[in-house]
Amino acid sequence: MTYNTILVPYDGSDPANRALDRAIELAKALGSQIVLLYVVEEMHLPLSKYSLKLPSNKIARENLERFYREMEKDGLDALEEKKKLCVSAQVPAKTAVLRGNTVEQILSIAKKEEADLVIVGSSGFSGISKLKVLGSVSRKLSEQSPCPVMIVH
Repeated sequence: MTYNTILVPYDGSDPANRALDRAIELAKALGSQIVLLYVVEEMHLPLSKYSLKLPSNKIARENLERFYREMEKDGLDALEEKKKLCVSAQVPAKTAVLRGNTVEQILSIAKKEEADLVIVGSSGFSGISKLKVLGSVSRKLSEQSPCPVMIVH
């Protein structure tokens, strides 16, 4: 099988860095391109339809939106740094920053970019999931991805 496009979800964790290293290695050997993806996970605030009208909740939503934009900028900055690693290894790369459910966004861009392979770290910065053998994102991806998934420890 040929791997023309390798998708690497990136969150800045050590496993994500190792996954990117493996992807660069493989892409260089196979002449593949890498798509680096950073997902800003949306938080859902438990607000009732009545409390949404309160001025304090409007401020909370505005602050949350500002927080998301800042996270997206930080994600893009991190990806641009990692893209330089790809370029220095003579591997073509592009970046994407999305907002939403992490697994859903990874699956969405895998389809959009026609990824042949997803290389993901075994666990990332997702709190309690670090206590499991596999992170919840890598586990769900391995179950739902339409293409092969390589999980790097």
